[in-house]
Amino acid sequence: MQLIDKTTKIICSLSKSPKGLQIKDLVEDVGLPASSIHRILQSLLENHLVIQDRESRSYQLSYKFITMCDYLKKENVLLKEARPEMEKLSNKIKKTIIICVMNGNNCMNLDYVENEDSFMYMVNKGRELPLYATSAGRVFAAYMDKNRLEDVLSSIDFVKYTEKSILSKQELIQELGLIRQKGYCFIDEELQPNVQGVACPVFDFSGNVIATIAFTTIKGVESVTDTQISALMQCADDISSLMR
Repeated sequence: MQLIDKTTKIICSLSKSPKGLQIKDLVEDVGLPASSIHRILQSLLENHLVIQDRESRSYQLSYKFITMCDYLKKENVLLKEARPEMEKLSNKIKKTIIICVMNGNNCMNLDYVENEDSFMYMVNKGRELPLYATSAGRVFAAYMDKNRLEDVLSSIDFVKYTEKSILSKQELIQELGLIRQKGYCFIDEELQPNVQGVACPVFDFSGNVIATIAFTTIKGVESVTDTQISALMQCADDISSLMR
């Protein structure tokens, strides 16, 4: 059996199991040796096409598939519900609005609604960014349960992107507490000089954060305002209501 056939079988099997499968489950389902499945899964992990739960050791397809498949994207409930609200917000505050999801331990741009400010910077679908250095990523971290957060924090290699970058676990934890209190995250030149970012959580029916709504802007030219933050928070609340 050719490698692409084996890989396809594994992907199809994972697509039917949203809670994930362990290697022994895949052996039973696709009829391939465990060693072959392990090698293929490692390649898929390296390309961010699957993620692995550290506790259960089970594998599941990543959100990156959504950005690679138009059909799946159109059928995705989150995007269907979120996009009209993102368009309203984009028209209101004249900003490019981004929706982000978690992909493994990284934050990923799932989709965006472009506005007239898009010439200032480029937003790429499927782009993964470090969780601790972005407004969207920090929102996810702020609402994680203790064990999950500890797992994520232990994997971080802090990088000094700018003079304002957070460089310690203790400082980041303190910031995460403030985010939960405020209900949003504001970042000022921590990932890129002269760039500000704001993000708010989107909750599902059980109160879990399933996405973040965010925008970035050039400091000094179009600095973030309280009015824009309020509008972003309202947009996130409206999408959360639709997901309940």
